[in-house]
This record gives sequence, structure tokens and C-alpha cells, in this order.
Amino acid sequence: MDTFPQRLRYARERARLSQGEVARLLGVKRQTVGNWEAGLARPRAGLIPLLAEILNTTAAYLFGESDDPSPASEASHKDPLEEVDRALRKAGASPDDIEMVHQLLQARNRLREKIRQLEQEAGGKRPNERSRQSKP
Repeated sequence: MDTFPQRLRYARERARLSQGEVARLLGVKRQTVGNWEAGLARPRAGLIPLLAEILNTTAAYLFGESDDPSPASEASHKDPLEEVDRALRKAGASPDDIEMVHQLLQARNRLREKIRQLEQEAGGKRPNERSRQSKP
């Protein structure tokens, strides 16, 4: 039995998000998320880490490798990249896809760090908030 559709729906509802909200955050159509939940399609390998993050869970939970829906930081002390790799392999991702996901995650982490630095420089506000507030 394929557990992904049921777990996806459970995690989405647990996160109090609609299919449309998840779709918007992932840059896909609402119907796409509906198809995933109906078991008619699967997300692309590159979307799985972001999907798990949006739903505040793990890829391992979504794909039935873990029964704990808690996010990785709460679920275990395992290397999150290993968990992502395992889930991607189970989803049929190629080594090239897995490497691309690694690069995307590393780029995302660099951007988050840069945003954190800019926020500190701006006194804790996001840079675009500071510029909006300074205009008459």
C-alpha cells in the first residue's frame, strides 16, 4: 500500500494548510497537490525537501520510512541530508537529481545566512521593511 498520499494529506492538514497554499509555496498548481494526495502523481525529487519543510515534517515520514511526523530537528539527531537522500532514492531520484537537491539546499542555506546578516544590519527588520518605513 502506498502511504505517501495519506501521509501527505495528514501532514498538510496538521500544518493547517490548504492544497492551494501548499501549491503556491511550491510553485505548482493546486490540482498537482490534489493529484499527489489522490495517489495519481508524485512530486519531483527536487520538491521533496521543500515539501517536507513546508509541512513541518520529514521526507522519511512522508514516504513511510518513519512513523514520527515531527520535523527532523525533533525526530532524531540523524544527518538531515542522509534522510533526504534516502527519501529521494526511494522516490526513484537519479544520482544527478540527488546532487542537484544537495546544491539547492546548500544555496538555500547560504541565502538564509545572508538574510540573517542583512536583518542584523537593519536592526532586526527585513531589508525591504526598512526601506518602506523610511519613505514618507
